[in-house]
Amino acid sequence: MRLLTMLVFLSDIHLMDGTAGRHHLGVGAFEGVLSDLAYRAERAHAKEVRVVFLGDIFELVRSELWFPVERDLRPWGNRPSEQHALRILEAVVEHNLETIELLKGSWSERFPRFPVEPERIFIPGNHDRLCNLFPSLRRRVRQCLGISGDLEPFPHYLLDPEYAAIARHGHEWDTMNFEGAEAFQQDREAFHPPPEEYLEVPIGDLLAAEFATRLPVKVREHLDGTQGATRIYENFRNLFDIRPFNAVVPWVSYQVKMYDEKVKEAISRAVREVAAEFNGIPFVSRWHRKHDKWYRPFDACNQVAMTFQLLQSFQLNRFERLVPTMGRLGRLMDQGDNYATEAAREFERLDRDPELRGRLLYVLYGHSHFPGQRAIEVGEDGAERVYINTGTWRPIYEQSQTQRGFVAWKNLTYTVLYRPGERTSGGWELKNPAFETWTGAVKDFTGGSPL
Repeated sequence: MRLLTMLVFLSDIHLMDGTAGRHHLGVGAFEGVLSDLAYRAERAHAKEVRVVFLGDIFELVRSELWFPVERDLRPWGNRPSEQHALRILEAVVEHNLETIELLKGSWSERFPRFPVEPERIFIPGNHDRLCNLFPSLRRRVRQCLGISGDLEPFPHYLLDPEYAAIARHGHEWDTMNFEGAEAFQQDREAFHPPPEEYLEVPIGDLLAAEFATRLPVKVREHLDGTQGATRIYENFRNLFDIRPFNAVVPWVSYQVKMYDEKVKEAISRAVREVAAEFNGIPFVSRWHRKHDKWYRPFDACNQVAMTFQLLQSFQLNRFERLVPTMGRLGRLMDQGDNYATEAAREFERLDRDPELRGRLLYVLYGHSHFPGQRAIEVGEDGAERVYINTGTWRPIYEQSQTQRGFVAWKNLTYTVLYRPGERTSGGWELKNPAFETWTGAVKDFTGGSPL
């Protein structure tokens, strides 16, 4: 008799050290999800439960602890410091001690409805890339998640034909967050990028650290002693969660327009200084030289260059008039759901393998922070292929449809896969591989704030 199992995916939790804000959900959210998963495992009569942490579980990029060390010792410097990276991971653990104690402990003891102790699997994303780069961080992550082993590298994907699924973090398709993205997209024969490309520094690390995390610090310095400085500082810590990225300029304008001229000028000066400092980082110049192509005027490289060119001359009164233009430019740059397109290409790659041809139905990515499902195709045999995004546990600050302001809410998503012959949490016996995906949103503040 076949062993009844469940395969669960969580991604993009972004546990932080608290120095650059606390935006993820607390231990209560984890307790609720694990309790729910235990109930579903019990209903499914599962004899094996595997939980896959599909990347960006630990936030090691967005930390103000990078700034006291010289730039050469940061991950994009010439001498990246393993010791300091471990220090930041330890700060993340300390700041989320209750959550870490829960994750590394016995889930079947804490939640007795689990028929068996779940196995945990960790697949790094771009924000916890350092957890695979340095041996000491690999060991610590295993301790934190209750994973056996010691120093061996973590996998970059999970392929399981019995579940008809392949899962990866998804940054493989993002030029700003994976250095091998362009080559991987162009090579239609390659099944996976070379492992060493996962360890290279992407420009997204610097966008998150040297701009999105650095800017609030600089704003606080320029507003020292100003009434409301703390609130403004806290607002600017949300910069990383702006969607889409090209809405950053309208967002900055939205944050500062309600204040008097003295405050506006101080913030404008902070934006200009951080943008200039960013463009002065040697890694940034090297990245532009490597990626800039004259025949791709709206690619990621040009988006970064154009945005920082504007920010280097940021002046609120002038930029307020440019906000509608920036919105139109952003829509022009938006090429739609690239991850669904790449999922379709992923199926094409898989079908070139005679042993996998036609066997896989589900492609799972995280990374984008937008949970959902997209129908990819229906095969000649009637098999339905689907792209699933595992979402995020972070807040999202989304530009409003009218372009007047931004609205935020916190998200929580998890996905469960089942094999043929197994039972879903609803008790149905399955003839084919199946999935359940559950997404919730929490909106716990309204009005009175630019947040």
